[in-house]
Amino acid sequence: MAITDDQVYDLIADKESDSMFQEDIPANILEHLNLREGSKDASYLDSLGKLTGGTGHLLSSEEQLLYPEGTLIPEDVRKGWLESDSRKAFDAANTQMGELGFEDTNLRDALVGVNFQMGTGWRNKFKGVWEGMGEGDWEKAAGNVQWVNPETKEATSKWHEQTPVRTGDFMEALRSMKQE
Repeated sequence: MAITDDQVYDLIADKESDSMFQEDIPANILEHLNLREGSKDASYLDSLGKLTGGTGHLLSSEEQLLYPEGTLIPEDVRKGWLESDSRKAFDAANTQMGELGFEDTNLRDALVGVNFQMGTGWRNKFKGVWEGMGEGDWEKAAGNVQWVNPETKEATSKWHEQTPVRTGDFMEALRSMKQE
């Protein structure tokens, strides 16, 4: 099935916003996302069986029709997804930092990665992490990333089990806050 430029732009148009007043996303964040997520030029099933493309972009139902598994995705589409997805994660991280009352580039950058990977609603699933962050108890926050129950340390969280490098990045950023 041939895809027209109009179809491609229609898909990403609703995700784009006026960037004149938005802070640029630092290049190191985009590089880190590409490093951790990887980037594929064809649609594929991720570790949870969800159709994905580019740099960890979960395909919408409309995008799934355009790019069934194994379909090559044009570079400009993948770039648009990365820009849109990273913008959403970056803006969410900045909002979360504001809610916490902190200005720390390393923690903000780590939160971009968390929001990119887990979605902007990650705090609802990992309440102990957010609670620890809000209390300034960075070890509690990091422990809740790694463990189902940080007090007993009996079971590793699925998040940490499935993506230990990414959770390691986040835990390192959280623990570095103790030293400041």
